[in-house]
Amino acid sequence: MKTFRRKIAEYEANLYSIEPPSFWARLFGSRKKGGELEFKAYDDGEKLFEVELQALNAPHGAAVSVVIDNVTVCEVRLSQGYGRLLLSSAQGESLPDVSNGSQAEIRYQGETLLSGVFRPD
Repeated sequence: MKTFRRKIAEYEANLYSIEPPSFWARLFGSRKKGGELEFKAYDDGEKLFEVELQALNAPHGAAVSVVIDNVTVCEVRLSQGYGRLLLSSAQGESLPDVSNGSQAEIRYQGETLLSGVFRPD
């Protein structure tokens, strides 16, 4: 029987395109969201890291890098511009340390496509 575990940290980074916004986006104050990253840590030591990417301008099958505080954490393979990945320390995967204000980027061939900042969720 599994015991209750308490979440001790949860951070989320909304990722936005770094391209200059269009005239309409500037006029109405909207930015194009291209994905999000989510980090959770539990009192039993387990950590989860989730990546969701949408409508990226990269070729089908391309691998993009997830970079946190200038350290490449993982790669996500895209399908039609979309990608998703879930990492868990319980599966032996190495996960980043994330805190309030950590910088997040999605890069393709060294070029930053999306960026964001982790905030408490």
